[in-house]
Amino acid sequence: MKEKQKQVIEMYAKGFRQVEIAKTLNINQSTVSRYLTNPSPKEIEDFYENKPYGAYYTKDGEKVLFNRRYKPLNDKTRWVEGVIKQEWYYSDGTWWDERFWRSENLDPIYESIRKKS
Repeated sequence: MKEKQKQVIEMYAKGFRQVEIAKTLNINQSTVSRYLTNPSPKEIEDFYENKPYGAYYTKDGEKVLFNRRYKPLNDKTRWVEGVIKQEWYYSDGTWWDERFWRSENLDPIYESIRKKS
């Protein structure tokens, strides 16, 4: 993530409006908007690999969070045995779906941005 983009996200999380951010950082408002709405390829890959997409529940009572590729977050090579239930934190409609924000394992910056919008 670019340094300017980090600054934009941090300021937005603190409650600054987009126009204030643009003036403070000496960038145009459309750039501020793009930084807040268009994730980079690296951010998308991080989301797919490292953010919870849902959970497996096993017959042994274990809850195993899995990523968008259905691999366990703590051990991506593990095969989860005895799955009796699955749940998803958001739909396949979009990766920015509402239920994504209810997961307890999310990046606090994304959570604070969601609360502002």
